[in-house]
Amino acid sequence: MPVTVLILALLASPSEQRVGRPPTIPISVLYGAPMSLDLMVIREDLARIRSAGFDSITTVVSWRDAHPRRGAFHLLVMDRVIAAAAEAGLTVMVKASMDARPAWGPTDDDAAGFLDYLRRRALLHPVVLTVDVMTLNDAKPAELIAVGTEPGAVSPRLARLRLWTAIAHGTQSVGFVGDGHLLTRALLAVGETAGVVTRNQALFGPLRPIDPATGHVTVTGANGRVEVRILESPDALVIVGLNQSDRVQKVTMTFSPGIPEATWQNIEDGVGVNVVAGNVGPWFAHTFAPHDALVLTIRKKLRGSW
Repeated sequence: MPVTVLILALLASPSEQRVGRPPTIPISVLYGAPMSLDLMVIREDLARIRSAGFDSITTVVSWRDAHPRRGAFHLLVMDRVIAAAAEAGLTVMVKASMDARPAWGPTDDDAAGFLDYLRRRALLHPVVLTVDVMTLNDAKPAELIAVGTEPGAVSPRLARLRLWTAIAHGTQSVGFVGDGHLLTRALLAVGETAGVVTRNQALFGPLRPIDPATGHVTVTGANGRVEVRILESPDALVIVGLNQSDRVQKVTMTFSPGIPEATWQNIEDGVGVNVVAGNVGPWFAHTFAPHDALVLTIRKKLRGSW
């Protein structure tokens, strides 16, 4: 069986992901331990990540480095990073990099054995959320957002927009990486937005796109790319407005009658926004700055069921 098929089969296993946890949207930083494996440096790095507002890290395990010969596994780096993450109050997602094979010429069965051992070993740690294989999808903006000045990287402002875009589209985890995989000032600045999610996981974790039959929105007045998504959980409704353009957008959002006329809360600044009655349905007007986002929420228990 080709190694790719074996990898996909292993990823389909339900044991790859921690069960029994409440739903969350981990907001992570891609973190590689320093070459010295200095535990004090690792602890300081992870404390900075946590204090910035992130609640998770993604750590990569290289098949070539972690499997030096058949039957031998070197996972000290992973264990040390996971232990330090637990101390810092971070959860961990483990990615196996399978592109580079060990030099001793492993078979496809060896690849399967390594992935199985890695998964079982990593999940011994309660803070590990997932163990899976790094794929091309990890380079997509909704999966891993590069922040900084390197080619393909974006500013903290655009990173904020991409984070809210990912959540609006139902992404269940979002990761960030700084220039040179370092904890740069630009990367840590994104923690301000990340913290809005990580401090409110009980709100964001259970959210799913609303049934169009229950709620939809019409956007008028936009002179560019503005989209609005509505998400819901058993306890709350969330409206996410996204201005993907580089110009100011003055828009009116008109909702179906299933969306309540009420004072909604801007989740980022706490300011109330009045969604008022209209001839067609509830509505409100908003002016978006370039590359801006607006996130509003209301608790269902405050208005009853609708």
